[in-house]
Amino acid sequence: MPIDKTKQDEIINLARDLMSIESTPNRPDMQIKCIDLICDKYQTVFKTFRFDIDGHPAVVLTNSNDLSSEVTFSGHIDVVSGEPQLFSPIIEDDRLSGRGAYDMKAAIALYVVTAADYIKSGGQRKVAVVITSDEETTGNGTRSLIEELGLKTNFAIICDGGTDTKIVTKQKGGLHVKIRLTGKSAHGAYPWRGDNPILKAFKLYEDLTRRFPEPTEYNQWQTSVMLSRIETSNSINQVPGEAYLYLDARYIDPKDNNEIQSIIKNHVASTGDIEILNEHKMFSTDTDNSYVKKLAQSMQKFNSEKISYDVENGASDAVYFSLKDMPAALFRPIGANLHQSDEWVSIASLENCFHVLLDFLTN
Repeated sequence: MPIDKTKQDEIINLARDLMSIESTPNRPDMQIKCIDLICDKYQTVFKTFRFDIDGHPAVVLTNSNDLSSEVTFSGHIDVVSGEPQLFSPIIEDDRLSGRGAYDMKAAIALYVVTAADYIKSGGQRKVAVVITSDEETTGNGTRSLIEELGLKTNFAIICDGGTDTKIVTKQKGGLHVKIRLTGKSAHGAYPWRGDNPILKAFKLYEDLTRRFPEPTEYNQWQTSVMLSRIETSNSINQVPGEAYLYLDARYIDPKDNNEIQSIIKNHVASTGDIEILNEHKMFSTDTDNSYVKKLAQSMQKFNSEKISYDVENGASDAVYFSLKDMPAALFRPIGANLHQSDEWVSIASLENCFHVLLDFLTN
C-alpha cells in the first residue's frame, strides 16, 4: 500500500542523506555526522539521549523522559567499507541502491519517520528509536545501553533480519576460538623426526564435524563448526613446531556449546592452549508473546502472503534484549546483497513496512 508522497520523500531523502555519509568502523567522526543529522532534523519531535560507547556514538530518540519505553526500534548506522561510488546512492525504478541501503540505513530512516509520525499525531505509547554505530564490529553499543546504561523496553523490533513476511524469533549462539597446538619441529626431508601439529588440528576438526556435521543448505537448523584459519610461522621445508587453529561455531542449544568446548579441551590437553576470542548467546523469543503476535497481525494486514515465523543462522543485537528478558523480533523490508557492491532495498517495501510499524504502534 503506497503512502502519501510527502511521507515517502521523507523516508527516502533521510535514507539517502545517511547513505551518503561514509560511516565505516574506522570513521567515528562520520558516525557522529549521521547521528547529528537525525538529531538536528527531528529535535522538536524527540527527546534525545546521546552516548559515547568505546569511542562510537549512540543515541536514543524517544517521547519518554528516560530510557524506558514500551516499544523500541533498534538499529545501527555503521556500515562496512566500500568503493567511494557506493556512498552515492542511486534510485532506479523501485530500488534504492548503495552502501547501507539494506544494512541498514534505510531501516533507520524508516524507524525515525514512523516514530516521529506516531508522536506528532498524538500517540501516547512510549516509543524509542535506538541507534548505535558498532554493530559491524563489536556490537558493544547495544549491549552497553542495556546492561550498563539502563535501557529498558517491553518489546524491541529490529529490521536487520527476517523478511517482509517472515518474523525471526531465534538466532544461533556463536563461539570464536583460537587454539594453539604444539608439536616438534623438524626438517621437511625428515618428517618422522618431528610431530606435526597441523595433523593434530585436522584430527580435532574431524572429531568436531563428525559430531556436528556441516550444514549443506539454508534451512538446516543445526549446530555447526567451521574451520576458518590455520596459521604457522615455519618455512615451507619445515615441520612446524606449533600451529594455530581458528574455529567459528554456531549452536542451537547451549549444551552443544559445552560439548564443543569439551571436545577441544580433550584434544588440546597439555599440548597447547585455548583462547575464546568471542562468544555470544542464543537469541530466542516465544512466538506466543503478545507483542510478537501483534506484529504478525500488523504485517498480515499489509501482505497477501501468509506471515510466518523463522530462525536464522546469523546473529544480531536482538540477543542483548533477550538476555535481559526483553522480547524482540526481527523482520525487514525487501532487499538484497548486503555488504556487496549491488546492495539495494525496495522503496515499495519500505512504504509497506511504514504501514506495519505505524499500525503496530497505533493498535
